[in-house]
Amino acid sequence: MDQRKYVANNSANVMQGDNHSNIFRAGDIQIGSTYTEKKAQVEKVEELIAELKKSDLKGQQDAIRHIENVKEELADSESPDKSQIGKWLGKAGSILTVAERGSALFLKAKSVFDSFGISL
Repeated sequence: MDQRKYVANNSANVMQGDNHSNIFRAGDIQIGSTYTEKKAQVEKVEELIAELKKSDLKGQQDAIRHIENVKEELADSESPDKSQIGKWLGKAGSILTVAERGSALFLKAKSVFDSFGISL
């Protein structure tokens, strides 16, 4: 039996076990440096939320929740937390990858992810 023990109660974003890694690093997420750039990202995120609400994608509500979290972090925080945004985009991205390529939803999602400097 493995004698290593780590208690992670009340520890947000902790990954336990061997061979774990994050897909996104906080430094990889690009957030607009000016008000105009940030506003453009928020508008793209809002358009994606609207497109998600029209879809019948499995996991739609979860994807909407994650994308809304991204929107709130961008809109409400003076200096948005890149690691949180990366986490939420990663969770939404895993749901959105099943969207049909070329569909309006997929193209909108790709546009949003591209604006943050990550691929879908």
